[in-house]
Amino acid sequence: MPEEAPEQAENGRKWVPPKILSCRKSLCKQGLRYPPGYSDAIQWLGMCCRRMVGCSHANSRAVGNRVACLRCKGAITARGEYITGDVKSILGLLWDRDVVAFYGDPAWEARMPQPAEALPWTQRFSETERTTTLTITTTAAGNWPSRPVMARLPNRLDKVRIIEGGQFKPVVTDNFILVPLAGEFQAGETIRIVFEGIRRLPDHDGLKQAEAVLKDLPADAVPGLRYALGRAGANRSELVTSLAAVGATNDPGECNAKQKAMAFLITHMPKSDLRSLRSQFLIDHVDGAWLARTKAPWRAEISDGLFLDGILPCACLDEQRDAWRQDFQKRFAQRAWQQASAGEAACWLNRTIFKELNVSYHPTKRPKPNQNASESIAAGFASCTGLSILLVDACRACGIPARIAGIPAWKVANTDGKGQHGGNHNWVEIYHDGSWHCLGASEDSPLDKTWFLARVQEASDAGQWQHSIYATTWQNTGLTFPMVWNLPNTTVSAKNVTADYLRRIETAAQTTTEEQ
Repeated sequence: MPEEAPEQAENGRKWVPPKILSCRKSLCKQGLRYPPGYSDAIQWLGMCCRRMVGCSHANSRAVGNRVACLRCKGAITARGEYITGDVKSILGLLWDRDVVAFYGDPAWEARMPQPAEALPWTQRFSETERTTTLTITTTAAGNWPSRPVMARLPNRLDKVRIIEGGQFKPVVTDNFILVPLAGEFQAGETIRIVFEGIRRLPDHDGLKQAEAVLKDLPADAVPGLRYALGRAGANRSELVTSLAAVGATNDPGECNAKQKAMAFLITHMPKSDLRSLRSQFLIDHVDGAWLARTKAPWRAEISDGLFLDGILPCACLDEQRDAWRQDFQKRFAQRAWQQASAGEAACWLNRTIFKELNVSYHPTKRPKPNQNASESIAAGFASCTGLSILLVDACRACGIPARIAGIPAWKVANTDGKGQHGGNHNWVEIYHDGSWHCLGASEDSPLDKTWFLARVQEASDAGQWQHSIYATTWQNTGLTFPMVWNLPNTTVSAKNVTADYLRRIETAAQTTTEEQ
């Protein structure tokens, strides 16, 4: 870039000196003295951009810190300098050649490719309270590469000062070191770089504590959990505390199971939960879920997957989070465990809890559709969704795998128990005897004998999302449970189980025919 502007632009047009840029337009008859301020120059350009670079082309324009004309291949910078040359160089900020951005899953780790053969040297860091040392030791004879030896620092540093090894001319930034070595080397040579600095980014948000906990977890659980902790913001330390606390038990089997459960719960919870749920809330839920699994008479039928997805979750949909588990265990667990099976216990709970808690269905008297257990108990009324949340919570508290199922809109009208509407409906599914079974909340009926099951075939359509049947899951499936009261909310994962219901109806029809 020349310090003084040339007499003419490349195309032979007369160049207008930048100190005083006169304009023929009536808006700026007295001209603009340049540069009084870059913003003024841009404002002037809007009035008379053609004269800014001494040409009459209409495509003269402001880009970044320059005012340029593409056809003249000339530009005036914010410092009043005139430059010519390649168009991309003139419009520099349009072509960012210095930054590469990766878009995708933050849990994915991008690394430089490993060499085909092991490097003929090793490099390791050691730290004291004051200093950091990089030791490079050659393991075989060879030649130093054309690029510097590089390593990431164990901790970010500020105000770095080289103490030893300055003759190798190392470059130490806040988070990595470059050592430009050259020539041949023999096996057994050692190079030491010792430096000191002020550590940056103190561990205010639990990052180091998180890594200390993660190292004790199964390797396959770490990437997802690390991603979840990264999204937790200021609440990260609460989640890390809960992970560490459930692992503090003398029974190794219980310790591992609870840590696995807590990791699953945190990994798959919505972002709003990651940033709000406190450690004691999570610890109580995991402890209660583990108690229910180990005490339920049907515990042999509960696999790890069923426990994690059907008993452990602390919520069903988007309801306000609530500490329901221990309360429901005290109220109902001992009596539920006297039943012969998980299915019979679920039916007993369905006949019992709504009477004892004094909660009934009402489409308008309930305060909101997605009430949690405490809200429904306080109101005395609930929608089908609120009743289902209450029953799922009670089942999970007693060690019965349970989940919400529902349809956003029946395909035909007049399909509820009283023939009053054809809108949405939600109900409960519980796992019993090797499969999932449906149960209408607050209905005194056996499993798979609900009023709506007979209408599923004509009232649902697997090809249309609004007429499909969904079941909730705590795991991310890529499919959202449609909550008609809050359709934009996509935080509740789901499975499309329409085909399961149609197959169940077909099987029941065949059985009836055979019996006749």
